[in-house]
Amino acid sequence: MTEVRLELNQLRESIDARDLELVRVLASRFELTRRVGELKAEHDLPPKDPIREAEHLAYLRRIAEETRLDPEFVTAIFNAVMAQAVREHQQLRQQSDFKAEV
Repeated sequence: MTEVRLELNQLRESIDARDLELVRVLASRFELTRRVGELKAEHDLPPKDPIREAEHLAYLRRIAEETRLDPEFVTAIFNAVMAQAVREHQQLRQQSDFKAEV
C-alpha cells in the first residue's frame, strides 16, 4: 500500500506542476489578448469577432480529437477563456471612450 501512496503522491505532484503551467500559460495568453483589446479600442473595432472565434474553436476541437481530449470539454474551456477576453475588451473600450470624452 505504501508503493501505491507513493505513486499517487508523485502523480499528484505532476498534476500540480501542470496546473501551475496552465495558470502561467493563461496569464501569458491574456497579456496578448489585452493588447488585442487595446488595438481594437484604439481603432474602434468591435470587442467580439464571432467569425474568428468560430474558426478558432473548430481548429481547437480538431486538435482535441487528435489528442484524445473531449472536444466538448475543450470547447467549454475556450468559450470561458474567450468570454473573459471579450469582457476585458469591452472594459478597455469603455475606458477608451471615457478618455475620449474627457
